[in-house]
Amino acid sequence: MAYTSARPAGGTWSTPALLSAPGDTATSLHVAADPAGTFVVSWLDTTTGGALTVLTSPPGGGFGPATTFPEAFGDLKIAPGYAVLSFGAAASMSISTEPVS
Repeated sequence: MAYTSARPAGGTWSTPALLSAPGDTATSLHVAADPAGTFVVSWLDTTTGGALTVLTSPPGGGFGPATTFPEAFGDLKIAPGYAVLSFGAAASMSISTEPVS
């Protein structure tokens, strides 16, 4: 399972909150952030045969609904304004971008 916890500057860690569905086996967890405070997290859910799950959290907000891809993870990067995700088999790699704020 995948959890999240936040710690504001000078504060303490929040109570962990579940990101994945209860009982999911979350492996290959990746987290990326930009200077504005946008976070993107991804993992492979081996319970569902290796589906790639991705969530985004805007600055100061919580994680929104998940986007799921049936392919394996490649790479996750974030830059101000965009998150870029590569996924799929090496011979047929796909790229997905998402505007973030």
